Amino acid sequence: MQRTFILPFCQNVHVVLDTHDAVVRDVKQDYKVGAPISLVWEGLPSNINQLGKIRSVLRELSRRYQLELNVVTDLEGFLFLDKFWKVPSTKIVRRVFDRTKVHAWDKNTCARIITECDIAVIPIDLRNPLTVGKPENKLILLWRMGMPVVTSATPAYTRAMDEAGMSLTCKDDVEWETKLETLILSEEARRDAGNRGKEYVLRRFSEALIHDQWDAVFRSIGFDFAGESSRIAFGSN
Repeated sequence: MQRTFILPFCQNVHVVLDTHDAVVRDVKQDYKVGAPISLVWEGLPSNINQLGKIRSVLRELSRRYQLELNVVTDLEGFLFLDKFWKVPSTKIVRRVFDRTKVHAWDKNTCARIITECDIAVIPIDLRNPLTVGKPENKLILLWRMGMPVVTSATPAYTRAMDEAGMSLTCKDDVEWETKLETLILSEEARRDAGNRGKEYVLRRFSEALIHDQWDAVFRSIGFDFAGESSRIAFGSN
């Protein structure tokens, strides 16, 4: 969607997602759940407010199941513009749900914490064009870890889910509650979602394919690692 916005100003637009190779150090193997059932969200403190989009859903589900919301983020963050009103992330999270754990984001431990949880969530404010237009980078990160993920129905997430053969995107609270409950109740559904996501990423976003995409970016501006154009592009004699 961001590419669509940029194309009128520049036709040479490439979408290349992150390989996440510095972060994905663990992949989920066990899809059993215990008590409490652990939901997990990962991101910047400035985006924690997105969790508010499923506040009522979490509270409704907690009437029937013992839930815990895990948030992997910086321990402190700014509420406005990433530089105003610094507060502990725990304080922000507890506005969403009472039973929470906040984990310090660190590339060495991030994947372990996430894969020890049961279901990942990516709620997005569907009324905000900026957040709705983002690519599926976070979903790909979680799928690389083999996580079952429920998301809001942004264009990027819906497209990726369709291509992976799943329908775990949500337009409203009813869909969020229904799809989360399906995963809560079924180990088979959680394993299937995790495996389908992982297989999709390996097929569409392998390290080799992403390197090829970056090669295409540089070729599009006249640089070729194997040819004469590299010298021309950088003004070499």
